[in-house]
Amino acid sequence: MEISKSKRISDVFAMKVCNLSQGTQDFMTQNPFIFVNQGKLKGLILANQDHPLTLGEVQSLFKTYYISGMDCLLIVSPPGVTREAERFASSHPIKRIRLVSMQPDTVVKRFPFIPRSGNHVDSGEEKMMDKGK
Repeated sequence: MEISKSKRISDVFAMKVCNLSQGTQDFMTQNPFIFVNQGKLKGLILANQDHPLTLGEVQSLFKTYYISGMDCLLIVSPPGVTREAERFASSHPIKRIRLVSMQPDTVVKRFPFIPRSGNHVDSGEEKMMDKGK
């Protein structure tokens, strides 16, 4: 992994992941970050729990890491999220939370994968987490 000052945007650091080693995954999990995508600021959190994120965990992550002015906060949890957490994210009045169930290496390969709306899981093809939608 390489971190350097961006040549395109002043006062911004760029990160290039060359190899998704365990150390790189640990760094990305322990350091949520903000990135620019289509001219909008977005946040990315790679959760490292071995269970689906609960409503309380999603609310805590949102409260801790969402910053006014962000277009959305993308929370990636490989084991997924609970139904209550899905309902919270889909009912959030400003729709600023995107919940994605995807492996970290897939996130890096597809970056900047941003669901256009709703919450998604990865199973080869992206599908809505809430089958009723």
